[in-house]
Amino acid sequence: MLLILAAALGGGGDDGSSSSSSSSNSGSSSGQSSQSGSGEPESQAPADNGITWPGKTGNDVGANAGETVDKEGVVTTAAPLEIVSSILGDNLCSQVTIVNNTGENQSFGTFDWKLLDPTGTIKSSTYAPDVQLLESGETAPGGTASGNVCFDVPAGSPPGQYVVLFEKTFSFSTDRIGWVNQR
Repeated sequence: MLLILAAALGGGGDDGSSSSSSSSNSGSSSGQSSQSGSGEPESQAPADNGITWPGKTGNDVGANAGETVDKEGVVTTAAPLEIVSSILGDNLCSQVTIVNNTGENQSFGTFDWKLLDPTGTIKSSTYAPDVQLLESGETAPGGTASGNVCFDVPAGSPPGQYVVLFEKTFSFSTDRIGWVNQR
């Protein structure tokens, strides 16, 4: 229990600032944190860039698949979802890259990633044997981690909006980043 609490408290700062961009500048948003009179951080919602999904809150940041999002110096890109077939079946996978531009170690892992499918179901990431998966660990300042996050293909693979969601597992923040894919 103490280890979990230490991991939650030591996961790096979370002041709520973020921005998203792509080479085509098709979407951007930013948020800032300020101090209230009580000295407690006051979270402000990122500017609305028009990217939305069911269940998106005012603190969530939306991006199109393939765009880069800078959240407090941790720069993350989630490529468009691709179907990957293996001996265990089909998966939807997104190649993610995380760059740590902060001054402290930043944790990352596959449990931070989920998929919202067109039926409204949020699924946890899963194992896919034939791709390089994102591992779990930490990036040092200036470090980079990359790999695939994969999800089971929904029954019948319905067309529609699929959202790759990132939310740190051990964090007191409720902000998520969502990369929207149309399939």
